[in-house]
Amino acid sequence: MTEQDQELYRYFPLTISERWQQEVAETVFETVNTEADKVEQKRKAKQKQRFDADEKESDCILHGYIKKYGGSFASVWQTRYAKLYPNRLELHTESGSTKPELVFMDQIEEVSPDFVQFKNEQCVQIRFRDGIRDGKLILTNSDEIGLKEWALSLRAAHKESQELLGSMAKKAGKIYGTEGQRGGGGGGPDGKQFGGPAGMVISSGGGGAAAAGGGVIAAGGQKNANGGSN
Repeated sequence: MTEQDQELYRYFPLTISERWQQEVAETVFETVNTEADKVEQKRKAKQKQRFDADEKESDCILHGYIKKYGGSFASVWQTRYAKLYPNRLELHTESGSTKPELVFMDQIEEVSPDFVQFKNEQCVQIRFRDGIRDGKLILTNSDEIGLKEWALSLRAAHKESQELLGSMAKKAGKIYGTEGQRGGGGGGPDGKQFGGPAGMVISSGGGGAAAAGGGVIAAGGQKNANGGSN
């Protein structure tokens, strides 16, 4: 180094070569990231334990972290703690400070039979019925096994929900003599119309109402996103 070069470092008590500076920066970067990852894992584990305790006696089929594509302003991947029930999917924010986003099974037209490629990710696509939401919901998971578990569970829950709603529509048809009529073809004693399986309405005067997305009996025990049973 010339005297002019050394002049630049006159006020520095320690002079480190560029190679050593890079190594120090990389070491600090890795250390900070490792510590941040540990804190994040502890936080997620604590949150998962809380959800496990809350859902111990419920009919929750599957729960765990998943990513959904969307957002208020710019569409990005958002991490959510998802809880799948026989009649709905709940998407909770990581903070848990706001109400969860609810997706009811009777709103769903189809859960993609195969994975779809979206934004370089393998995803599960949920298509909604006409006029509901934005038409579709994209979900993914960095864990391939976990994503397969979500896909299978979502398809099964949707199928069972549709079968139950269809069965209820037939029973209502037999009770009120409207069997075979769909989409509001018949009415109950008090004049209320009967809809199809997606939004069936039963006359309140004839034995209560069955709301779309109502109670469905869970098939199988509660599982987490890694495929285990609780």
